[in-house]
Amino acid sequence: MRPLVVAIAALAFVAAVAGLIYGPVYTPLNSTGIYRHILIYMKLPTVLYVAIAGVILAASGTTLQTLFRNGLMDPYVSGTAAGASFGAVVAFFTGAPLFLSILAEPVMAFVFSIIGSLIVMALGRKGGTGSLLLAGLTVDFAFTSGLLVAEEYIQFKYPQLPNALYWLFGDVGVKTFLDVGVGSVVTIIFLYLLFLRARAFDLASMGDEISQANGLKIGKFRLFWLTLTSVVVSYLVSQVGAIGFVGLMSPHLARLMGADGFKEVLSLSCIVGVAVMEGANALADGTFGFIVPITAVTSAFVLPIMVRLAMGIEYT
Repeated sequence: MRPLVVAIAALAFVAAVAGLIYGPVYTPLNSTGIYRHILIYMKLPTVLYVAIAGVILAASGTTLQTLFRNGLMDPYVSGTAAGASFGAVVAFFTGAPLFLSILAEPVMAFVFSIIGSLIVMALGRKGGTGSLLLAGLTVDFAFTSGLLVAEEYIQFKYPQLPNALYWLFGDVGVKTFLDVGVGSVVTIIFLYLLFLRARAFDLASMGDEISQANGLKIGKFRLFWLTLTSVVVSYLVSQVGAIGFVGLMSPHLARLMGADGFKEVLSLSCIVGVAVMEGANALADGTFGFIVPITAVTSAFVLPIMVRLAMGIEYT
């Protein structure tokens, strides 16, 4: 498995370098003058933040798939990301001045991410994989319809703002080193807590009965980690919009490469998540001569995995 890990890490590095050089503005690594300023102070922090987003999405997907013992769970399918997106847009309906509405985005994103996740849990708790998937799609469609209405209202009230729907399908934009610092702190704390409870996650993956027999209060454990994951995902959505399928494919690819146990799957999944996000961002950010939402690229990446799952070929 080690050669594969090295290959994935190398792929992530190459994609990151491509993101630095190419895009709306071509900036070789030996750029000078204004182009060097763009390279160091605009593109570099953005590429670093893309890696942070990849880690958060991969770790969130690994967490949700383990908690619910369901290979189709990720923040996009579970209702977490859809709810957070809706909450971020709803922040503009508070009636507060625009700058206060922007400050309210993370709070509203968190509230609605919890609501979305709880609705999916309630609708799909009695069924299996298909039931949870349908519940997630139902919640996603419901929030999407609300977003369409909200988008039209915002465009009418604030015509000077860019189209929100583009952002809602994933747009890292231009980040600063301050954004990278905040994102790094969030990511490090999240990963530290996950690794600290790795054994409990291994128990949770074996089923509720085994977990209870070994002293793990699975109900409280699941609720705590669903809440914490919603907090982290809602923060990310408030920064880059809803980027889909990275959290779904990263754990699957990690298991396909031989990772076993929560700690090992989480570690490799994060590396895969960085590679996927760096590659998707490089392709989305003007490689084809125009810019597209990142989810448009990641949805193409995930197709082989979805085909395998549709054929009943499991990775676990």
